[in-house]
Amino acid sequence: MNQTTHFDQLPDSAMLRLADFASGKGKPGIVPASASSIWRWIKSGQFPAPIKISDKITAWRVGDIRVWLAQQMPQAQ
Repeated sequence: MNQTTHFDQLPDSAMLRLADFASGKGKPGIVPASASSIWRWIKSGQFPAPIKISDKITAWRVGDIRVWLAQQMPQAQ
């Protein structure tokens, strides 16, 4: 199962860590941007803020990522 299929099957309430959805060298991600770009977007309010689960675990709700992705798509007229 590829990453996109896995993402599509997750409930909106599921949580993902950055490495699970960001793109990397030779690894396309759900979000077509590197981790550093995503952190920059978070600081500027352009990407959903993560949820701090513990001191060492930060994650995002799948539903928040889906909403952000949908907002990036050009609207058909």
